Amino acid sequence: MLPADTLPRPHRYDSAVMYPVAIHGRTIQIREIRSDDAAAIARIIGEPEVLRFTTWKGPADLDAAEQFVRAAQETAAATPRIEYTLAIVARDSGEVVGTGGIRIEDQTGRVGSLRCLLHPDWWHRGIATDTARLAIAFGFGTLSLHRIEAEAALDNLAANSVLEKAAFRRNAIRPRHHLAPDGQLRDSVGYAVDREDWAAAERDR
Repeated sequence: MLPADTLPRPHRYDSAVMYPVAIHGRTIQIREIRSDDAAAIARIIGEPEVLRFTTWKGPADLDAAEQFVRAAQETAAATPRIEYTLAIVARDSGEVVGTGGIRIEDQTGRVGSLRCLLHPDWWHRGIATDTARLAIAFGFGTLSLHRIEAEAALDNLAANSVLEKAAFRRNAIRPRHHLAPDGQLRDSVGYAVDREDWAAAERDR
């Protein structure tokens, strides 16, 4: 919980030194994706319940997971670094249970977006909410963002609930905006939180 009169103090943003990222929470650790995470990531992206609410239309097997890992590692090494695709690891077991992180969408305006995929075995345990809060704190504190946005399928009630618990404000519904893997266009809803509103919500938590 933040002191009543403080906000996350922005650091001077320097993408060259933003590696490796390691964030420690109560139930999880968020860290850089490693090559040996591919099998765990294959299990995550291979779950129909995970894919149902994504826009992924390609294969969801070990080869796809290895490509995912390589892409995450390549973006981690980029300068400037704008993509923070990280592994979500359960602290008690060391198991990779999901992926998530922040993408910087507008470097000048300091706007980022939040992403998260979690294996269904770990749903309803508070891990998605912990991930969102840790990623938001990283975005506002370490990356000096001013605003973080997110989007969820309108019928993804769990994701909507997680975002609202993490202090995101619900914005406009976007009709037929979400292209599901089955080719159907579904409604989505946008969310956003700015630095000051998030800090106020953390004080009140």
